[in-house]
Amino acid sequence: MESVGRPVIDNFVGVLQREKDKRGLIIAFDFTKGAEAELARLKREANIEIELIPCKRLLREEIPFRQLA
Repeated sequence: MESVGRPVIDNFVGVLQREKDKRGLIIAFDFTKGAEAELARLKREANIEIELIPCKRLLREEIPFRQLA
């Protein structure tokens, strides 16, 4: 199982830009440090906020899935 990295973040930002949106979330099993660093840069430089949600948080019900809708 691979972790979601910066390339996925970059692709997702492209979708946000096409949709003229500045917020989104990505749910995956795990994320790389590069993905987290890219999110910090995007927030600082482009005011884009993407929340990374690991599946284990959903499974532990730390984030009720209904809040995501």
